[in-house]
Amino acid sequence: MTLFDLTDKVAVVTGSTKGIGKAIAERLAEHGAKVVISSRKAAACEAVAAAINAEHPGAAIAAPANISSKDDLEHLVEQARGAFGQIDILVCNAASNPYYGPMAGISDEAFQKVLGNNIVSNHWLIHMVAPEMAQRNEKPAERMALIWSFYLPHRPGRPRGHPRGPAPDRAAGDELSVAIRAAPGRAGPERDGHGVR
Repeated sequence: MTLFDLTDKVAVVTGSTKGIGKAIAERLAEHGAKVVISSRKAAACEAVAAAINAEHPGAAIAAPANISSKDDLEHLVEQARGAFGQIDILVCNAASNPYYGPMAGISDEAFQKVLGNNIVSNHWLIHMVAPEMAQRNEKPAERMALIWSFYLPHRPGRPRGHPRGPAPDRAAGDELSVAIRAAPGRAGPERDGHGVR
């Protein structure tokens, strides 16, 4: 029994060679999607793609990319389209958390890394793939998601299950959310009224 059918859908998942990203890619493949495995290390990408293909032949390709490089991300998108023709699902799971603590204590270098890897890279990827999602003439329920996530490990003194990230991530993420909500043509939870969520 499956909860949903993703047959013929194509998913790009960054940071998908371990942890949450790997689990997301595996579940997407189980439900019929083609998946593009991406992280910085080519060998790790190849290993995860091979494991998925052993269970679901032809379901995965490896496309290593450094999220801090726009050229790498453009190549990632090109590889996905070259292999599978289109992109229906984008999971921005890769991120960097070089600092934990109050905003007052973070260095400029660490803050720039947070912004570049956790905000700007996702902005680049969304702009690379969202237009094709919006242009396809599909039913609203079939227009797929742009997902952005980060994981906060438990640390002493912080309640388990705390839903918020490190202060720099939180501040940047809140600003991005405000910008998306205020975007021209925004309708409900959709991106510019095109059903891309």
